[in-house]
Amino acid sequence: MRRLQFCLAVFALLALTCSAFAQVQNGQITGTVTDPSGAAIANAKVTVTNMGTNLSISTTTNSSGNYTVKELPLGTYKVTAEASGFKTVANTDITVNAGTIAHVDVKMTMGQAKEIVEVTGAAAAVNTEDSKLATTVSSAQISNLPLNGRNVYDLMKMSTGAVDVLGVMMENGHSTVVNGLREDFNGFLVNGVSNKGLSGGNVNTPIQDTVEEFQQLQLNMSAQYGNSAGTINNLVMKSGTNAFHGTVWEFLRNDAMDANQFFLNANQTKKPALRFNQFGFTLGGPIMKDKLFFFGSYQGDRFKTIGTPQTVQQETSDFRAAVDAADQAAGVQSTASLLYGTFQPNLPGTPGTQTTLDEYAFDADLGLPNYNFWLCQDNNTPAIAARMANILGVTAQDQTNMAGCSSIPAIQGGTADRSAPFVENSVAIFQT
Repeated sequence: MRRLQFCLAVFALLALTCSAFAQVQNGQITGTVTDPSGAAIANAKVTVTNMGTNLSISTTTNSSGNYTVKELPLGTYKVTAEASGFKTVANTDITVNAGTIAHVDVKMTMGQAKEIVEVTGAAAAVNTEDSKLATTVSSAQISNLPLNGRNVYDLMKMSTGAVDVLGVMMENGHSTVVNGLREDFNGFLVNGVSNKGLSGGNVNTPIQDTVEEFQQLQLNMSAQYGNSAGTINNLVMKSGTNAFHGTVWEFLRNDAMDANQFFLNANQTKKPALRFNQFGFTLGGPIMKDKLFFFGSYQGDRFKTIGTPQTVQQETSDFRAAVDAADQAAGVQSTASLLYGTFQPNLPGTPGTQTTLDEYAFDADLGLPNYNFWLCQDNNTPAIAARMANILGVTAQDQTNMAGCSSIPAIQGGTADRSAPFVENSVAIFQT
């Protein structure tokens, strides 16, 4: 019995959850059926048909002539009303958006039911069913509006009260403040499922060509939209229909079509390389006509660039060789040797910029080089101090400078020449 109660509770919870999701990603059609005098027609049959998938749902009007058809997937619909003694009336091209209510009133005329009166686009232009403030962007607009990088969430900035704050705040939320609230107060939904990270911002960004509708709710949204006080950005994805449909795209940027930056040009530096390709396709259609449909997509991004060249310091080849020699003598490879071998400099050092070990370690107070920090065992572990002693050697002057710390015995002739170049300036070209 307890098991049965638990299963029923889980089923009820799932039903409530699915219902909540459906309210977010689906819409509904409501209205009143009347006769020529404006009197309500009770028990009239109202049929709502999706023009793309032939999904058909029927209901009847109540005693006041009102009807409501809920949980309709977004799309274009035909509303047909039939009643005894009246001509059949068909309203076509009724658009249903996510989470909205399309109000379609039907006025019937006397006549035979086989006679059909067809009306196009008869939905009320003003939403009088709820008070929420929303902006809806259709798939046609999404496809044609210029979106940098094809990021569909850039559509947030189109709405009243939305301000781009890129470079001002460092929060998740697509760099957009809505109604004066913080970025991470924005909410993100995909087909009614949360797409918001724990620290705010969207978890993933759907491919632009897969989005059927972008809906932004700014004020007075109902409690079903949850825990975001800024704005709710609700995306509804495309689905298959009875007709095969799809898109193919290729977008590119290339430095061959760009001018060089002014300051790079002034320094006679070549413009950085830029190769950005964005390509993909979508395809949808029927698996079983009127019953089962599919929709799939793919997008590939290839981005390669080189950052502005910068001056950096790097160890000279002489010092790298000294580290390798000390490692071979010890029989153990150091982290420095591993890094030097794996990450070779892209460009040689700039002539005249080398600094020797003695110059690098020069102590102005003593008036001479001081290797105390590297060789003293109190500053380093004994193992590190011993490895540095093998590279630098330990002179009598070093032991004098290390007075007061646990110095190590004198070692003549380290693998590095203290008067040889230690570091030098070079140019780093950052490739991505």
